[in-house]
Parts: sequence; structure tokens; C-alpha cells
Amino acid sequence: MSLTKVYKDARTESITLDEAAVSQALSADTTPDEIEAIVVASPKSLLFYLADFKDGRVFSLIRHARHKGYTGEIIVAGEFALDQANYFVKSGADAFVVADDQVATLSKTLTDLATGHNGESVNRLPLFS
Repeated sequence: MSLTKVYKDARTESITLDEAAVSQALSADTTPDEIEAIVVASPKSLLFYLADFKDGRVFSLIRHARHKGYTGEIIVAGEFALDQANYFVKSGADAFVVADDQVATLSKTLTDLATGHNGESVNRLPLFS
């Protein structure tokens, strides 16, 4: 299966996600203490692999990593619903790994929902120019 990395601004690039990367990925079962230890190690990127789109713990773990000072790239892959993408971005995610046939839908989702429920822009850009 061909995969694409889609950034929160809808830029894309081809990517290979091998079994080694998936086996080392963080999951919903990762504990906050483990996140804190990873933040201290300061890797270039964190990969969260979701086994089930109904498990919302990853939103909290991503937010926890950002709250603890992680500034690297946070990537979400696996079984997540495309309409969850903006909520992952609001939590602190930077990019997503999806099958090529999902890129158009994910890109549209990321660009369509530019504001949150409180009216603030997600990325603080002008809504109209």
C-alpha cells in the first residue's frame, strides 16, 4: 500500500512506514510518565499509531507531550477517522500518515475547518483576504 504524509497545512509527501517504525510507535496505551521520559530525550519526531479510532486517549497524550515542552514533529498514523484530524491538530499534531486514496479527503478536512468552536483560528491566519 502506498502511503502519504499529510501536514496540517495540507502539504503532502510520499512516505514509507515499515514494521519497525510501527512497532516503535507510541499508542493509546503509552502512559503520561512514558511521554515525559520521551520529551526529555527530545527525539526529532513522535509517531502515534492508533489501533482504533474510538480511543481518544491519544488526543490527551499529544497534548501532554506539548504541555511538557515537546517541540518536535508529532505524526498520527493508523486507524483514525479523517474528520478527527483537526482535533489532532488542536491537540498538537503536525502531520498524518494515510493511504494515497485518503489524501484528498484529509487535505480538504484540514483546510475546511479553519476555526474552532470559539471562533479562534487554529493557525492564526486571516480567514479572508
